[in-house]
Amino acid sequence: MKEILELPEDAQTLYRLGMKKLLEGKEDEALEHLQRSLEIEWQDEVFEEIIQVNMILLRLTLVKELWETNFARVEDLITRPALIPLYVQCLPILMPFKQRLMTLNELKSAMQKQSWDTTVLEEQLESVKELVSLQTQIEIATEQDSLEQWVEDNFDIPPFEQLLKVKPLYEIDSSVVRPVFELILQSDDFYNYIKNDILHHLIIHKTSGTVEYSWFGEHEILDLEQLSVANDHPLIQEVIQKLLDYVEKENPHMEGMIMDYFYAMAMIIYPHYDEIDLTADQWVKEILLLLGLEGDPFRDEVMINDIFATAQFEYLDIMDDDIFI
Repeated sequence: MKEILELPEDAQTLYRLGMKKLLEGKEDEALEHLQRSLEIEWQDEVFEEIIQVNMILLRLTLVKELWETNFARVEDLITRPALIPLYVQCLPILMPFKQRLMTLNELKSAMQKQSWDTTVLEEQLESVKELVSLQTQIEIATEQDSLEQWVEDNFDIPPFEQLLKVKPLYEIDSSVVRPVFELILQSDDFYNYIKNDILHHLIIHKTSGTVEYSWFGEHEILDLEQLSVANDHPLIQEVIQKLLDYVEKENPHMEGMIMDYFYAMAMIIYPHYDEIDLTADQWVKEILLLLGLEGDPFRDEVMINDIFATAQFEYLDIMDDDIFI
């Protein structure tokens, strides 16, 4: 009987195994190896990988727990200066912006005592000051019963700029900004992609209650607690796998373009995937047709699904503003 050789349980080996699993797309296995590596021996780069993978997977609660467990105070963070840029990047996840302002000022003071460059903090400090101003504007508009006009005035811009203006709203106190989100979600003047970005923000942050929502001009009431993110939908998961199988066999060099297009279309059509009444194979066929990779919908006798056709018009219009780049 051959002797079974076990891999050594040392930090570096576990780190390499974790990175290998990441390249294979096995995030959960990767995180298990990386966490074990960190438990054996602390390494800043391992902690960074764990944080970044969890951020990509939208496990924001876990990201917050990791920072709070390992760096509960600014004094703890100062002992690991290499992690300060990542900490600053994660601050919007860790605390409300008003608390963030105090933390940034405390961190700036501690860094100045060490004679360190504080440039990494300046952008966040400026951003927080802008958020204070933005929240004040919304509060005043709400008090004056002119919030609808405020939304109209501030979002009378191209779709790409609308999305850029929506993003900072995610950091404002939820009780203040929710009426703004509700106005956008029920409006026909915003693309589905932008409205569904807002819906995903509300879902990820476990927001409760109902909202009025306009889906391609059809108005309805959505229960936020009954919704899940697009990538958790069984049909979308099946389509993703079939598209990945296709690109592996037929067009490996086009994986990025095909998957980016699919994710954009899925975001535009969300949340009514079942109402399109197409199987995963039919979804793949529609995607490849619209990309011109399988047949020609303009010359062949091929009917594009009506919802896909509508989503395609939105996609092309938004692409003019480079919203998906």
